[in-house]
Amino acid sequence: MKITHYSNAFHLATVGDTKLMCDPWVGIQDNNAWITYPLHKDNPGILNNIGPDAIYISHLHCDHFDRKTLLEIDDKDIRFIIKDFPDHRLAGQIRELGFSNIDECEPWREIEISPDMTVTVVPQDSNNISEHESDIVYDLDTSLIVRDLNTNCVFYNNVDNPLTVKGFGDIRDYVMEKFDTDVDICCIPIGAGSEFPQCFLNIDRAEEGRKLIDDALENFKHRIEALKPKAWFFAGGSYIVYGKYHMLTHLIAQPSSDEQKKYVQDNLDVQYLDANGGETLTHDGEKWVKSSESVVKRCGTVNEALAEFEDINYDYWDTAFTPDEIDRLYGSACENYFRILDKRSVDMKWRYKFHLYDDLRLTKDGHISADSQIAKTYELTPPVEGEIVQDLTLHMDDRLFGRLLTGQHNWNQSLSGTYIMFERTPNQFFPDVTGALNFLRA
Repeated sequence: MKITHYSNAFHLATVGDTKLMCDPWVGIQDNNAWITYPLHKDNPGILNNIGPDAIYISHLHCDHFDRKTLLEIDDKDIRFIIKDFPDHRLAGQIRELGFSNIDECEPWREIEISPDMTVTVVPQDSNNISEHESDIVYDLDTSLIVRDLNTNCVFYNNVDNPLTVKGFGDIRDYVMEKFDTDVDICCIPIGAGSEFPQCFLNIDRAEEGRKLIDDALENFKHRIEALKPKAWFFAGGSYIVYGKYHMLTHLIAQPSSDEQKKYVQDNLDVQYLDANGGETLTHDGEKWVKSSESVVKRCGTVNEALAEFEDINYDYWDTAFTPDEIDRLYGSACENYFRILDKRSVDMKWRYKFHLYDDLRLTKDGHISADSQIAKTYELTPPVEGEIVQDLTLHMDDRLFGRLLTGQHNWNQSLSGTYIMFERTPNQFFPDVTGALNFLRA
């Protein structure tokens, strides 16, 4: 088995002549302010150069299901591997791109890709990696087990799946019982892949980022101890922020490759590897070996990439809404919001304040510029008095707010994707507070 890691969760697993591509995303993203890093000079054209036999899409988020990248694929008969989600939204959106060969797989069932390779889709067992309780549950994420039938080598690709420690133990048990072997290699992300702490204004972001990294490393240790793989490489969250909020890139809370390596070597009995940027890992029969050169041409340092892409407008910028249109949309969205909460029997224990700007700008250190004036404020509060667990203020461009209310943009991806700045009191994570905003649509 060979594994090539291009960026983020974009991998290629090769067994014999069989090529399985996972979550391809290259270049600038829609619905958020992210761009892949390292950058590849041939960008989406890389997919046709690879020529995969099948493509696994873990879930709907745009840094895993990237429409622009997938549209570059010439072979419209290529096989897609996804979970059999009850709502079939992911399958439907793949079909909208012109693909029809979609295998909606039952979780925990081994599926043959070729005489050389099988895969098993692993469902989520939790709604968020912090394991906080939540009344709003989404069946969204998956992971993948890839098996080399020639050598019985097993690769576990966690992607963003917020599995509990028990869930990692379940994967180990499945591999041992079904394949009579250990997990040979895995990739599990460490640190922030969302909006915290870089998009939060009323906290010490450097201090909170350090706490998050320390907690993430400890959680990672428990997961590795439960899974017991022989080797691990970092994958996920390898992106930079482009456009007018590019300065937030350096506030993203992820450990450096040197810190990851030291932590793994000091605390875990697992081989450390790093292949991000198009390098290939190959199993030589005893251990994993990294190629000396990337299989693709990379360009630029982080700072060079930020300078190149800092003036690009976000994808919502060409849309405009009048104040009256936003008033009307907001009123209708609030009605839907409370209707859905009531249908799901969710008590609203939080308050929102939406500060809208004609053009929200940040200073070099990531605070709102004095030149950015609030154009309009909306407040959304519970229909009845009761316990309040959090006040959340959201700062954003008014044209983004309009697109969120109309459904032209996705709340979940815009919230996590560095389009919106936040203030929250208290400074605690309550998954339902942001999760419920997905219902605020006209």
